[in-house]
Amino acid sequence: MLDLAKANAPEAVTVAGVFYPIKTDFRFWLMFSRLLTSQESCFADFDFLYQNQWQIPEDRKAGFDALLDFFINKKELPRILEENDNKNVLDYELDAELIYAAFYEQYKIDLLDEKTRLHWWKFKALLSGLHGTKLNEIMAFRCFDENDRTEWKQAQIMNRKRWELPEKVTAEEKKAADEFDRLLEKKG
Repeated sequence: MLDLAKANAPEAVTVAGVFYPIKTDFRFWLMFSRLLTSQESCFADFDFLYQNQWQIPEDRKAGFDALLDFFINKKELPRILEENDNKNVLDYELDAELIYAAFYEQYKIDLLDEKTRLHWWKFKALLSGLHGTKLNEIMAFRCFDENDRTEWKQAQIMNRKRWELPEKVTAEEKKAADEFDRLLEKKG
């Protein structure tokens, strides 16, 4: 969670009491997000996030867990009250154009400009602060509760179905991922 009382956002993760400097630019963490969904990734695939390739935690799983915590940047609020509260309504890859347009529209930040440097946590904070953009509209469609049956809500159901992200993981794929994790632990 961002702490405005501090001068900077974190630039390192801690593994077994040791600080490991990491790359914090949002582009690296979008690559991390892609690797998370790849069934062929192993813990070593995430080493590119460490600032110094000669300073990587020996315990790769613990290192990966620290990187994952940094990526998620868990916040106390809002609380997840229902199962639907945690539904995925954004895909960094599929929604890339919408994210780009929203950042440019709202903040005049050109995410494709190579000079743009944005810490991952700042990127996520700005993403959370977006309002009134096409991205927000589509995300609202995706999280709409179709069990509510008023006419307006029926229209929302149609919009949600139009913009719903494809299912990423089937039961079979989940089983394969679990098997993959088990194999990674043996490797790692």
